[in-house]
Order: sequence, then structure tokens, then C-alpha cells
Amino acid sequence: MERFQTQDVPAFTRWMNATFGQQLTESRELNRKLAEQGALLAEIDNYMFLFGVGPGEAYARVLHLRAHPEEAPPQPPPPRGGPQGPGGPRSFMDDLMDDDEDDDDPRSDEAIYEQFAKAFEQAFGQAPPPEFRPPGPPPKPKQTASVKDLYRALVRKLHPDTQATMTPQKLEWWHEVQEAYADNDAERLEVILNLIEMSEGEPTAQTSVSLLQRIIARLKASLREIKREVTARKRDPAWNFTTRGDREVLAARVNRELALQLEHLHRAYAADELLLRRYAADARRHTERLEARAKKTAPKRPPPPGPKPAPGQNEFHF
Repeated sequence: MERFQTQDVPAFTRWMNATFGQQLTESRELNRKLAEQGALLAEIDNYMFLFGVGPGEAYARVLHLRAHPEEAPPQPPPPRGGPQGPGGPRSFMDDLMDDDEDDDDPRSDEAIYEQFAKAFEQAFGQAPPPEFRPPGPPPKPKQTASVKDLYRALVRKLHPDTQATMTPQKLEWWHEVQEAYADNDAERLEVILNLIEMSEGEPTAQTSVSLLQRIIARLKASLREIKREVTARKRDPAWNFTTRGDREVLAARVNRELALQLEHLHRAYAADELLLRRYAADARRHTERLEARAKKTAPKRPPPPGPKPAPGQNEFHF
């Protein structure tokens, strides 16, 4: 696994860039365009959902807002049931959202209990029993002296500033030390310390049998996890890349995979492009309908006045 991460993957990446640079560049560009199209389509769908308009009008409004970001975005209309809040009816979704907000508010349980306590006292003439009070947040465990001593010893062995090379194993141990210290788990810290001493070749004659049994169980679990990861990594084309000699076969397989990937990306990009063209056509028809409606409802202008008659000349209005 260490050779795969430190040697195979970098060598395979350099080989891919040198052999399939054009296909990789095309794939990155298509992924970027697909992300932009996806963001635009998501904005259009969101506008249609919020304002209840068709795709053409939503497409035109979203493009206008993108071109003029200084304009304030429009506010969605109120629901059909009337205005929300104390002055109007509420919907089921409003109550549901309020319930979610109450669940996130740490003061909600206490406020509900106070209302319940008042009602209980009015009904029974006494305060509710103590077991009715909701439990507070669990207290954080306090680090004992043994945990602090173990943590100091592990910091001296694992702190990144004291390491010439921070291996993935040491980095994993360092993160586990932080979690165990936060949980006040002296047993876990002791196991990690003994594992480090065993990896460094230090004598472990003073280690208890029960602790050695926990270390063996931990090593077995770690070995199972490594075997699963190795099985998954063997399917990676970079596995054993630095030692393999059939790179022509690998190049043919990677070329087929890249061709299929590019075909899929082109097909997805064409589908999104076709949908955006339909939205643009709907937007043009929507604009034409608005212009025609504006012409019909526009007030007719009076005819321009004719030339004034000369002095002594009769004025005929026909």
C-alpha cells in the first residue's frame, strides 16, 4: 500500500498525462461545461418552483439576473392560503419547519418544560416531579492524570513538528490520539503507545497480558481492514505500475475507457444543450406574446393636427 501511494500513483499520473493528455484535457473541459450547465438548469428549476412560471420565463429571468447581479432578486409570492404569520393561516409545512427549528434550538426543551410546569402546578397545586425535567447536555469527560501522562508521552512521539517524515501510519495514530484524549480513553491511549513502542523495537516486557491481548485484537482488525483496502486497490490501473511490463495492454484498456467516458460526457452535454435551446425558444415566444399583448392594450394616439388655414380661408375638417 505504501509503494502504491508513494511510487505507483505518481508514476501512473505522469504516464497518463504524457500518453493521454489531449483526452484528459477534453474530459476536464467537458466536465467544467457540464457543471456550468447543471448550475444554470438548477437555477431555472428553482425559479420555476418558487414563482410558478414556465421554463421560458424562468430562463429569461435567470439570464437577466445573471447579467445584472446588482439587482435585488425578486421575492416569491405568498402561498394561496393567505399571508403567513400571526395575521394569516398557516400550512402544514410551516408547522413542520417550526418544529425543525425548535429541535435545533437548545432552549426549546426548557421553554416547553416551563409551560408544562405552570400547567401542572395549576392542575395539581404542586410542582412536577424532578424526573419530569428534560435532561441537559451530557457533560464532557474530564481528563484524568493517567490520560494526561499518556497523552504527553504520545505527543512527544507523534507530534508533526517533531517528525522527520510523517508516515500515513503515524498520521493515523496522531488523529486517534486526539480522539482518545477527547474521550478520556486511557486504555486506547495505552494501546497506541504500546503499538508505537513495538514498531520502534522497544522492549515490552512490562506490558500486561490483557493489554497485549487488546493489541493483538486491534492488529487483527487493522489487518482485515488493510486486506479489504488492498483488494479494492488492486482494481486500480495504477496498482504495481512501476513494476509492470505490459504497458501497451494497459494503454489500450485506458484508451477504450477514456473513449467511453468522453462519449458519455458528450451525450450528457448535448442533452443539456438541447434542453437549454428549448428554454431559449420558449423565452423568445414568451417575449413575443408580451410584446403583442402590449401593442393591443396600448392607447391609440389621436391623429396629428392638419395645417392651419390662412387668414380669411374657411377651415374644413375632412
